[in-house]
Amino acid sequence: MMTSILRKFNNTPPDFLKTKLFNESTFYAAFIKDLSGCGAEAIIESPFITSKRLALLLPTLSKIKSKGVKIAVNTRDPYEQDNQISRTDAYKALASL
Repeated sequence: MMTSILRKFNNTPPDFLKTKLFNESTFYAAFIKDLSGCGAEAIIESPFITSKRLALLLPTLSKIKSKGVKIAVNTRDPYEQDNQISRTDAYKALASL
């Protein structure tokens, strides 16, 4: 089936068929680029939220929100974090949103 799809596109897969693997040092740059390209809405699914990582994303989230992009962040309840330090940090991060 994939070969028939590729033949349709002259053996060059369209963007929606291309994938990339990211690690902790490459993910956030790509994620920020994707967020910057949002037109109507951004839905972020993340079981963990920290103030450090959110501080990295807040400028971009603020920018796209000012353009009218609706943003939803689905995350774990901070109470369910493993320890008190993580819980406190998660509450702090959510408060900054």
